[in-house]
Amino acid sequence: MDNSKLIKELQRLLPESVSYGKFWIYRHLGTNVNSQVNKPGKMNALAIIICKKGKMEVTCNFRKFILTENTVFISQPQNTLSLSVTENFDGFIMASEDRELSDYTIDPKHIPQLLDKAYSSPLISIKEEECTKICRAMEMISEYIKEKTETPFKSSIIKSALSTFAYLLADILYSHMPDIEYELRSMKREKEHFNRFLTLLSGNYLQHREVGWYADKMNLTPRHLTTTIRRISGYTVSEWINKFTIKDAKYLLKHSDMTVQQVAYELNFPNQSFFGKFFKKHTGMSPGRYRNSTEE
Repeated sequence: MDNSKLIKELQRLLPESVSYGKFWIYRHLGTNVNSQVNKPGKMNALAIIICKKGKMEVTCNFRKFILTENTVFISQPQNTLSLSVTENFDGFIMASEDRELSDYTIDPKHIPQLLDKAYSSPLISIKEEECTKICRAMEMISEYIKEKTETPFKSSIIKSALSTFAYLLADILYSHMPDIEYELRSMKREKEHFNRFLTLLSGNYLQHREVGWYADKMNLTPRHLTTTIRRISGYTVSEWINKFTIKDAKYLLKHSDMTVQQVAYELNFPNQSFFGKFFKKHTGMSPGRYRNSTEE
């Protein structure tokens, strides 16, 4: 089962759902059904499952996990999933296709630690009051999305609520995730490569956007570096570079008096036309249109 079919199956089995762009929230209230998505499917999405009460069985990359009361499960992009939702399950399933959630929630500079900790321990037990907070935040987001009245501020409100939820979840999970000591040396090396890459990226992405430059600095082949970074984080080297660049571009367009041409030069693009094509490719709109929009 591919990603799109898995998303549609979740919508069919858990009809109490809302969506915003490529972001979905599914709610199961313990209705008298036994829902199964029992054909493993590759899910090109970040998925977070919150079990408030009852039980859910999740098979992730052919490893079986049992979610019970006050647990959170994190599935990273490209995982193979199958789910079994029991009749007494009360909780939420959140899915963000193509990893779009991070575009308007946690700054990508903060993601690595959480992904690193969740890499081998995707199931986390939390306190009842913490689970209540997360579920309350999820309910609030759902209410905002379901609101039929359109205003100039609705999009910003939803994104702000998503950002608050993401940081709340990250703060809670960070205190519960055990420090992971990888058994395999190769995985330890990958973690070291990833951390070193992000350090290099933070200081050089405005001047260097070639995969080869980072690979050369780390004494790796471009292919090896890309494979390592994607396996650890779910993103390729190019995606990380583009994300950092787009974050800066959005900030300068919204919060500075620079012209689009000046922004292009500030971000080290050869000209305004090249910057415009890059920005539209990654955001779906021109720099000028984005500046005049309500989007953040």
